[in-house]
Amino acid sequence: MAITAVLALSGTLTALMHTLVIPLLPDFPVILGVTADDASWLVTATLLSSAVATPIVSRSADMYGKRKMMVLCLAVMVAGSVVAAVGGSFLWLVIGRAFRGWRQP
Repeated sequence: MAITAVLALSGTLTALMHTLVIPLLPDFPVILGVTADDASWLVTATLLSSAVATPIVSRSADMYGKRKMMVLCLAVMVAGSVVAAVGGSFLWLVIGRAFRGWRQP
């Protein structure tokens, strides 16, 4: 029962991480002082890294264990959140969002 709750919470967290910035996308050019095209990289970087990491993480989970890869992916997501929060520039924000694109196997 606890494992199911943790996995459900992790899936919900991942979905929120991917889509949380979409409603704010029109406001980011003003907030961050960038163009609208640059601000769209906040979503693009997340989705692109997710598309690349999913097959790699899934195969690694088959080889090394799902638990290890789940913990690794959550650690990378937390690290991405920290980088995005304390980076101080738009580039670090995009890099942090790219790290947050990793998902669980």
